[in-house]
Amino acid sequence: MLERVLAEFLIMKKLLLLVAALILLVGTNSNVSGQTLSLFTWDNNGNNERIADIGPNATTSGANAEAQPTGNGTPQGLAPGTFTSSPGGICCVFNCDPCCVTPNNCGFENINMVLPNPSGYFDQPELRFSIDYRRTNGETEAYFYTREPTSGSGPRFRMGLQFSKFKVEFSTLNGGVNVNHDLTVFGFFGGLDDVPNDGAWRNFAFEYFQSTGMAYLYVDGVPAVTYFAGQAGAPMNWPATLLSIAPNCDNEGDDTAIFDNSEISVPIVLPVTYNYVTGEQVGVRTRIDWETMVESNSSHYNVLRATPEGEFEDIGTVGAAGTTADATQYTFFDNNPQPGTNFYRLEQVDLNGATALSQVVEVQFDLDDLGLVAVYPNPVRSDQLLNVKFRAGEERSLRLVIADLQGRILRDQEFEVTQEIMNLEIPMYDLPTGMYIARVVAGGKAYTQKFTKQ
Repeated sequence: MLERVLAEFLIMKKLLLLVAALILLVGTNSNVSGQTLSLFTWDNNGNNERIADIGPNATTSGANAEAQPTGNGTPQGLAPGTFTSSPGGICCVFNCDPCCVTPNNCGFENINMVLPNPSGYFDQPELRFSIDYRRTNGETEAYFYTREPTSGSGPRFRMGLQFSKFKVEFSTLNGGVNVNHDLTVFGFFGGLDDVPNDGAWRNFAFEYFQSTGMAYLYVDGVPAVTYFAGQAGAPMNWPATLLSIAPNCDNEGDDTAIFDNSEISVPIVLPVTYNYVTGEQVGVRTRIDWETMVESNSSHYNVLRATPEGEFEDIGTVGAAGTTADATQYTFFDNNPQPGTNFYRLEQVDLNGATALSQVVEVQFDLDDLGLVAVYPNPVRSDQLLNVKFRAGEERSLRLVIADLQGRILRDQEFEVTQEIMNLEIPMYDLPTGMYIARVVAGGKAYTQKFTKQ
């Protein structure tokens, strides 16, 4: 009796473990942002290329494919393996003649690592594909991932090299109708269209967002293509075929690792995605420009500038577009940059208060002469502050005088110098309309400039 109970318990335990494993395997269809569905690093499983770090193992692959050292700082990557030849031996390398096991391809074996798709595991409405690849020879067509169509107009997915260019084909269901999309990267690699054949490792990525209908191609994290699939809310549409990694990659028989760090995941929906963030000196100010590709529930941007101690402080705010899939441009002027190098970054604030930081932008700000730099805005209104910018150098104090054209002094203030570029803000509400003179006295010298009050 006890033995039967114990046996039933063990059977039930195995069933529970199996159910848990299945839930874990298919649970990704819940489409959790940022969730990794498949990861192959090829680092920790000997040279068995089919073993996944995350997600299902590959079911088949090329007979010679294997994990090999990469030379890029990671232990191993994916290589096509050595080629095979028949009794003609070396003739296959040079002639590709019928002496080879497979005529016309010299016996080279494609990697063609096929992944299973249990319960529609990879049939997600939005996905991100990312892989490291190095082009080491003249192979001009080398797809990183494919799910081949079952008909000429049917859904498909292809990502990789075609005619030496980085491209992606994918499909969406727009209003229940299959729509195929074909994206190719042009003019990204230093003015060249082709992915460089230099043996350098690069990361290639594609991601599609169902909510906005936007697709992006990246090279080393930099957007190379931004594309609208025609309908926000349209899910990706998948063929019934299985996903294959490197189905047509034999690396022309060169047995070296050409792939590393394959990751398929549900893309992270960020509140904002930047096309660029730049800065430059414009006269006596610095100008910060940025453009977003897509924004979701974005409230505003705080513009931050680094202090001499290296901490970032808030110097201004710019309102955001909210939610949009259109490219949106923003500009902010820093009226008080410091001589030398200034560091800026953006703090994006979501409507729910969540924040995200942009990259850091470096702007060199140079002014040559000691003295009055600028008086602005000119003309100035009653509801504005007059900015008097002065480069004080090593002076400890300065005096600001506002006078009319008859010489009558209307303002006379002393200021302690706290930084090399002083920006003095003077209220204008009590000055009558007319022309005035701003005079700064420092180091025994006077510097003057006219301005108009509207």
